Amino acid sequence: PDTLYRRKFLCFSEAFVSDCFPEWATLSRCFSASGISATLSEAETERFSHLIDEIEREPVLFRKKLLIYYFLSLLSEVIAKSRPESEAVPAYVVEALRYLEEHYAKRIVASALAEHLHIGRTALLTAFRRYTDRTLGEYLTQCRLRHAVRLLKSGETLEATAAACGFSDSSGLVRAFRRAYGMTPKAYTALH
Repeated sequence: PDTLYRRKFLCFSEAFVSDCFPEWATLSRCFSASGISATLSEAETERFSHLIDEIEREPVLFRKKLLIYYFLSLLSEVIAKSRPESEAVPAYVVEALRYLEEHYAKRIVASALAEHLHIGRTALLTAFRRYTDRTLGEYLTQCRLRHAVRLLKSGETLEATAAACGFSDSSGLVRAFRRAYGMTPKAYTALH
């Protein structure tokens, strides 16, 4: 893809949403206890990003609750269109995503991750691809590149960024950038 992968983690307690929104019983059917993964179009991504920013900036609690309700309503529509109700993301896939986000700088082997999650390697890899539309390796590389962009934009050197983001060396980082974006890190950060 030509753009970076973006992820937002949003956590709402059931008590909060059920107290604030009488319609939560209807909305909650679109979400699972372990989370939900959805692939959004570019327009939907921009719309949701703007709405999240608005929620974070809103100082008035009542208006913030209204914005959250609107956000959840829109999100439930998108999820309902993209995935049948019965198909919830397995908890081990959500945990794998969490693990990769937290440990992207380390060497991660699929079999060790599967063992950590108490699941078979093949089951993990199959479900991971099914629910994220990426292989575990592709997701990990995108995660590392996302963090590398942030570090490079903050002025870190190529070598320090490569080491901090789990690449073997700066050449590995440059190769990953070229494969993912068709340009070097320097060219990419200059454009974005």
